[in-house]
Amino acid sequence: MARALGIEWIESDPRRPLPPLDEALSGWDVTKKRRDRWNARRAAGDRDYHLKWFFHGPWSRPALREWRGARRVAALGVPTVVPVGWGRHGRGSFVVLEGSPGFPADAWREHGVAPERLARLAAELAAHAARLHDSGLCHRDLNVYHLLVDAGGLRLIDVGRVARFVRRRWIVKDLASLLYTARREGFPAWACRAFLRRYLAWTRRRWSRRRLIAAVAAKAERIRRHARER
Repeated sequence: MARALGIEWIESDPRRPLPPLDEALSGWDVTKKRRDRWNARRAAGDRDYHLKWFFHGPWSRPALREWRGARRVAALGVPTVVPVGWGRHGRGSFVVLEGSPGFPADAWREHGVAPERLARLAAELAAHAARLHDSGLCHRDLNVYHLLVDAGGLRLIDVGRVARFVRRRWIVKDLASLLYTARREGFPAWACRAFLRRYLAWTRRRWSRRRLIAAVAAKAERIRRHARER
């Protein structure tokens, strides 16, 4: 694809219009600045867009990983971010996503999520996680901060680390990280148990349930101890 205004679009979804974008981020509202990434938003036409603007050397590919991760997850029928396109700029790469509706799952109390809906969300998340893992993929950063809740249900976000796995420990890490952050953010224990029970019922992987639960509990405790030591 062509280079213009200091950027180069590498791949894009032909069904979705590209937003105006240049290296100065003209018209974009930068919402977060980190050493290695900026986040920004803008509206163009009747669409909202989310930009991840990465800073890195020539061999790193975070924007490409996010693009591929979103497409792989969506191909499984698991709701996720909608990728518009990715490319390069003078100091790194970028990926543009359509704005996603909803609120972060860790804000569930502020949004008054009732127990009945919480039970439905736990079951839905279990189905998504089982489908992801049964396909041979792990999120690798699965936690309540990377879930959006809207009227339609749950959506997995921050999928730039999604990858194939060959060992059970990656599934254990996904589940332990999710359950640890859920408890840290005040989700009731019954909802966590309901999620794990549904996950074990739906996954096609025939591991020992008792051993998997023990491994997840042990990993969650290690995550908790590590977080306290920081």
